Amino acid sequence: MKTYKLADLAAQVVIIIAGLFCVMIKWFDTNFIYLYFLVGGWQVLSFLIHLGMSKSWIHRKDRIIYGKILLGTILAGIISYLLMLYDMPVIIFYLAALLFFSPIAAIWYFNIGLQEWRTIKAKELIHLK
Repeated sequence: MKTYKLADLAAQVVIIIAGLFCVMIKWFDTNFIYLYFLVGGWQVLSFLIHLGMSKSWIHRKDRIIYGKILLGTILAGIISYLLMLYDMPVIIFYLAALLFFSPIAAIWYFNIGLQEWRTIKAKELIHLK
């Protein structure tokens, strides 16, 4: 489990650094949104993998709250899209909120993973005493 946590954290860092590098050299043609999709997609995939692995939930409370917020975000997007189909363009407010909430959620999810990895590492050190 420790190896998976470390690989997940390393992949997130690599995606963020590589994405920022690509934005800086204008490989994305100043389209910063791709980085949102890369990091967010990886973190949602990681969350779903953790959901299937019951023993990996060291910080269960944090992951449950994150999952509820993720589900709420998806439902709000679906509702916004359906309202757009009926000529109620509230999706622009949803997308604007998502633009600012996404980096906060990414930092929060990374922090959850980092706390779990530190907890696993500390438990290993306790056994050495």
